[in-house]
Amino acid sequence: MTHEIYISYSAQDKTMAECVCESLESNGFRCWLSARDMLPGVDRGEAVMEAMDASQLMILIFSSHSNHLSDSVHDVRRAAQNGFPVLPFRIEPVGPSEVLQPYFEAVSPVEAYAQSLPDALHDLVQRVTAYLGQRAVPQPQSQISPVTLIVCGIALVVAFGFTIVGAYSAWNRFNPPKVQPLSRPVTTRSSFEDYLDSGRKQLDSGNYREAVSSFDLALRADSKNPETYYLRGQAYAKLGQTEKAIQDYNSSLHIKPDNPDALNDRGVAHAKLDQHDDAVSDFSKAIQMKPEEAVFYNNRAQEQSKLGKHDQAVSDYEKAKKLNPNIVNASASADYYEHGLALNQQRQYTPAIHDFTEAIRLDPKHSKAYNQRGFAYQNLGNLDQAVFDYTVAIKIDPRFAEPYCNRGAIYFRQGLAIQGKQDFDQCGKLDPGYKTWIHQQLQNELQKQSQSVLKKFKNKFKKIF
Repeated sequence: MTHEIYISYSAQDKTMAECVCESLESNGFRCWLSARDMLPGVDRGEAVMEAMDASQLMILIFSSHSNHLSDSVHDVRRAAQNGFPVLPFRIEPVGPSEVLQPYFEAVSPVEAYAQSLPDALHDLVQRVTAYLGQRAVPQPQSQISPVTLIVCGIALVVAFGFTIVGAYSAWNRFNPPKVQPLSRPVTTRSSFEDYLDSGRKQLDSGNYREAVSSFDLALRADSKNPETYYLRGQAYAKLGQTEKAIQDYNSSLHIKPDNPDALNDRGVAHAKLDQHDDAVSDFSKAIQMKPEEAVFYNNRAQEQSKLGKHDQAVSDYEKAKKLNPNIVNASASADYYEHGLALNQQRQYTPAIHDFTEAIRLDPKHSKAYNQRGFAYQNLGNLDQAVFDYTVAIKIDPRFAEPYCNRGAIYFRQGLAIQGKQDFDQCGKLDPGYKTWIHQQLQNELQKQSQSVLKKFKNKFKKIF
């Protein structure tokens, strides 16, 4: 059943809570009462949290029992975080404890102990109606049954009896405020700081929904505080509500544009939405403000990579590594590989070897990086290192055809025809597309050998004659 009113009470005041619930529901208001509405086996804390999140108003059956009850304190704080008021239904002449006092400053209780129960319930219904509006019921006054009214009246007398001793002195100390219409909780500078501090702690402890609620209340007290928007944006980001996070980062940066951390976090949010150009722009601005922060370069490099700008990405990774050697992770391996591949195509083999080596360091299983580094070494004349890299590439991925072809060509150059023929055969078997290339290589090799034999024959012939 959907509801709009949450009733908080101690176990000793259950009868009065049921009386209040029946009175409100007979006047068209829907209530949530734990004794009736909480399902068996459900965790109480979760059930209460869900019930309060769906409520617009909380009625607190206020007595000496609930005054120091931890559940009551928690309920009142939760209501404040959710931004709806608490209306105390006081059944004993006791004032709120020091913990509860700040939450009662803007709301005057229904003084049930000081009047007849029917009058108190009528007063309660009027107060609730003033806040939630009239409901479609023939008569707004309480429709509670006579039997229940008698039982609740007895409960009220009993509750009052427990506090009759010393009530006179307690009453002299207590000065109830004048009756005021229900309103949203009043916030002051001290309450703003309390809400902000509470939100920080909830954010740090992973209670992100509660943190958002605390930051909401802080912003009601001070809507121009950039830190509150920034922190709430972080909480939204943790909850996966990326668009709301960006809105809060925008608000924070509108008030305080020179916050590099907010720019970085907004860039991360843009990246999650695949808004890579916007992300790069934010990371670039953050770098201008704080050029010594490695994570900004690393984040921008990742976005440059997604835009296909591997040279810029590698440049940013190099800067990030200088500031923090451990920050670049395996995801950067692909950028170093792509950049090295472009250098190989430009015949810049020495810098290409550097990029492939970095790609291998970040991803030791990168068979293509080993193959391309072998190709660079081969073109620089370092055949032994080239054979080593091709062999490692084959070991990592035995079905990778290209390193077989490359290593086979070197074997033929070294006069190892049998090993070369084996590598060529395996290459053609794995990828028939290489067969034309292999045929051309074998023809070239045969031609070279024929020329070598002919040259040797001519030299011997000259010596004989």
